[in-house]
Amino acid sequence: MRTVNLNTEEASNKFWALQDRRMRNAVNKSLYSYAQQTQLGRIKLALEEVISGVVYDVGYGKRSAAVKVQAGAQIRDRKMLALLEADWAQQGIYKKVSPQGFQYHLTRA
Repeated sequence: MRTVNLNTEEASNKFWALQDRRMRNAVNKSLYSYAQQTQLGRIKLALEEVISGVVYDVGYGKRSAAVKVQAGAQIRDRKMLALLEADWAQQGIYKKVSPQGFQYHLTRA
């Protein structure tokens, strides 16, 4: 699986960061097909099964959509996660890693 390392900083005001995320998601969700939205929902459900920690809702951007896992989450089933990542890599999904956690991205077609 392709992995990209990010050097991002946390938001200074968490409330406005959350409001901005909600607004962008509402606007950008319509850019993705129903099949892509379903696939992202399935990624979120699969991550919730193999990871013990916070898995955020899907974040929709203009170029890609992502499911984020908060930093410090414990992986319960490493073998299953490796199988999922291999399958997702074949579908063009890639992983971004930052100090706040990691994200699985699906590029918009």
